[in-house]
Amino acid sequence: MLLDVGGKLIIVLEIGDNPIVNVEEGNDEGASFWLIMCTDPLHKVRNFFIDQWGTKFEEGDDVVGGIYYQRWGNNDTFYVLLKDSHKVFFYFHLVRVVKFLMPP
Repeated sequence: MLLDVGGKLIIVLEIGDNPIVNVEEGNDEGASFWLIMCTDPLHKVRNFFIDQWGTKFEEGDDVVGGIYYQRWGNNDTFYVLLKDSHKVFFYFHLVRVVKFLMPP
């Protein structure tokens, strides 16, 4: 399902889903998107915090949490979820796709 302009479809995101998230152009990894496994569906931030990448989240912000997959090898279609993958939070409006098939 594609995220509509108003972000209404983000509410269908569930734990274990794998949303694709927009990234900043020119990021360090040269990625055009992030692939995340959802661990914390859409929720409001309770206390201000700064994540390990320097993104600030204010109390009351609507965010989604998860663990990011890492691209594997030289192929742009192979991703793995590493045991030591970092927890990541992102604003719901950055989600590009919320549901799609992801074969093992």
